[in-house]
Amino acid sequence: MSHQYVHDSVQRASVEFFTPEEHRILAEWFGQEPHPAATGCSLDEALERLGVTESPHTLYRETDPAVAFIVLEGVEHELPNCGVFDGERVNLTRAYRPQQLVPQRRVCIVPQHLFTVNWADTAPGISWPGAYYCTWVPCYERYVVTYSGDCPEVFGYCDIAIGHFGLDETLKEGSRRVVTDDWQRQYGEFNQGRWAYLFFEGLLDGEEAATWADVVWPEGYEE
Repeated sequence: MSHQYVHDSVQRASVEFFTPEEHRILAEWFGQEPHPAATGCSLDEALERLGVTESPHTLYRETDPAVAFIVLEGVEHELPNCGVFDGERVNLTRAYRPQQLVPQRRVCIVPQHLFTVNWADTAPGISWPGAYYCTWVPCYERYVVTYSGDCPEVFGYCDIAIGHFGLDETLKEGSRRVVTDDWQRQYGEFNQGRWAYLFFEGLLDGEEAATWADVVWPEGYEE
């Protein structure tokens, strides 16, 4: 499923941080009282305007891809993507939002890259990358951790918000808890195997990422 803005009201809106639709979704996801700016639309309307019209698969809620869509805006062109040739042209598995429809924000949100893994090499030239980011969200005073694949095949959307934490945890401590909890859910739900290797380092190097994986899949683990 590809995200796309579907309502004229979000075209080039000038906002400090977030549009009313985004505030409505973020407040719901964080379990906080709606922001004063979140007026004029229900949660269902807000989700539809951001292109979330169906629930993601299995482990996640409708608000999870919507929150990821909001916080990853500034790095969407750096996220995993894949081109599929249909005999006439190359079609990308990830759709990018039209720049003319991106709200004009006075303050930009800056996601921080944690690391990118490769879950498996299923055929020559075919890998399954997954990028993890952590983003500080003003107004709500929380960090959001997201997962991004190169296609919506697994979860129904390319990007999913997998959890959040506050200032009582350091960025690495909170991110580790959220990411390993998500891996544990995947392992418990459909016996997800350990990722094969690291594609790219970010705030974490390969050794640190491996210690996170050891929490879920101990050394010597066999699928």
